[in-house]
Amino acid sequence: MKSMLLFGMATHLTKLVRSADVKQEIDLLREAGVTAIRTGFLWDRIEPVEGELHFDPVDEVVDLLRAAGIEILGTIARTPIWAGGDEKDGCFRFHPPREPEKFAAFSGKLAAHYRGRISAWEIWNEPNSNNFWYPEANPESYMTLLRAAFNAIKEMAPETLVLHGGVACCREQRINFAFLEQLFRLGVADCCDVVNVHPYSGPNVPEVEFDATFDRLAELMHRYHCSKPVWLTELGTPIHHRFVRNETEQAFHLVRHWLCAVKRPEIERIYWYDFRDDGTDPENFEHHFGVIDAGFRRKEAYFACREVTQRLSSAAYRGEFILPDGSRVIRFRQSEEEWFLLYADSMHTRLLAGIDYGISLFSMTGSPLPLYQKGNTIDLTIGPEPVRIAVSAENGDRILQSLRNSVPLIGI
Repeated sequence: MKSMLLFGMATHLTKLVRSADVKQEIDLLREAGVTAIRTGFLWDRIEPVEGELHFDPVDEVVDLLRAAGIEILGTIARTPIWAGGDEKDGCFRFHPPREPEKFAAFSGKLAAHYRGRISAWEIWNEPNSNNFWYPEANPESYMTLLRAAFNAIKEMAPETLVLHGGVACCREQRINFAFLEQLFRLGVADCCDVVNVHPYSGPNVPEVEFDATFDRLAELMHRYHCSKPVWLTELGTPIHHRFVRNETEQAFHLVRHWLCAVKRPEIERIYWYDFRDDGTDPENFEHHFGVIDAGFRRKEAYFACREVTQRLSSAAYRGEFILPDGSRVIRFRQSEEEWFLLYADSMHTRLLAGIDYGISLFSMTGSPLPLYQKGNTIDLTIGPEPVRIAVSAENGDRILQSLRNSVPLIGI
């Protein structure tokens, strides 16, 4: 049986200036049940002058996270001016370094300094994107950088996991397979411990192309004899007119993405992007990915995250079933209970018969919901927001049969 999927958070903790903000964000992470985060270890900030390493501000963040029991995935990125940036074009931080050996040396120093405190290192962010590999993505150049950094980290901290930079989506696909396959051809499987992708769904619901994407990824990995686990180190949906309209839609995207991933045997982890909004500009969608806003107010997705981390992640996945109307049913076992999460793309009500035993219903954030019962029948409304049915373990097969035999409720 697959071990339960870890649900972590992508953050920008190491960019924060005020210690009070760092502490407040970590307190909210802990309250949400988050046990793993991803954050940047930015070369241009830690080594702004060659040979002068400034670890103290980052050490404070690392120590606070470890004290909170939160594991860290560190993303090493951003070239300082002295190593190859070009200040004139305003994009100097995202140029690849002139000499990969300089980046590798920095990566090795990070691995040595944080050995035992950082569980995994990610080498660059989205190297298939021109935004992060300026002016044009280049798989050969990136592989030279990755191979050098991988060797340097393994020399200093051989037990620490190394991930290649997360391969981002493109406008036509949830993973840029053209770039990723070039990495495999160039030997990426020999210089990473984890396959790392960022399969955003854009404005679409999470299920769109999800299974097709990961079936294709599994086939690609098999073709190159790679059996490494897969991590999704970025995945998220902003509240913005191009994406989802409100907090409820963002929250059900979070839960349904987790439900899509939990059934895939190759996926070990998701890091939701991101924890806190990057700003307040209503026109800038990049400002609105967070499950808390820029002022630390908890959104509905925060409480959905807490339900995933503190309740759902403790249960064992037992399978997915599709009802005749297309509604999805995902089954879990938790101790002496069976749980069934249900959702559909449109709102409708089903009539369930033969319910002569105890049954409870909960929202996607864990709040109890009312159930209308008449004799041995129940009206069950299913829609885009997942709901959870809970019954005793002995009645799990019975409720599943009632769901399969259910019919649309017509009269009242």
